[in-house]
Amino acid sequence: MGQPKLTLPLGNRTTIETVVSAFQTDSISEVVVVANATDEALCRAAASAGASVVRLPSPSPDMRFSVQAGLDWLQSRHAPAENAGWMLAPGDCVGLNQHVVTDIATRWRISDADVLVPLTMGRRGHPTCFRWHLVESLRQLHSSRGVNSLLKSDTVRVEEFPVSDAGTLSDMDTPEDYSRAKRMFAKDE
Repeated sequence: MGQPKLTLPLGNRTTIETVVSAFQTDSISEVVVVANATDEALCRAAASAGASVVRLPSPSPDMRFSVQAGLDWLQSRHAPAENAGWMLAPGDCVGLNQHVVTDIATRWRISDADVLVPLTMGRRGHPTCFRWHLVESLRQLHSSRGVNSLLKSDTVRVEEFPVSDAGTLSDMDTPEDYSRAKRMFAKDE
């Protein structure tokens, strides 16, 4: 993108504020954003949106490192039960909304899966829900493997949950993606 995409404006908010707001439902007890400590604009925007911000002392080498830092922070503050759940979505999933997050959380409460993945138009999207007991499995993965490798394990029960909202597939990786997102949120201005 050539610039920090999570602080780009979308309507009356930044990208990260838009994504954080999608998770601010009765179904979610805490929203955590992991950011580099030197990215003051992102940390401020996430905190002002109501997220708890985990500041990394140095740039994250990959998404898995960031996810692990957020999970370690949650563990130290809440000591979740093994059957508790956590949702994961990249900070640029601007198409997510509270209705989709609530629907996925509702399905999660009645599912016996280890992982619940929204499925839209035959494609897996976000947010993905994980049982807390998988945190230890994540810690034990080889450093070359990412969070998605948990979904490929023979010992992990994965459920795909059909969702009609294409927002589960959204992200902003290119200037064209950002232009589409700006048009989508122009009504909020």
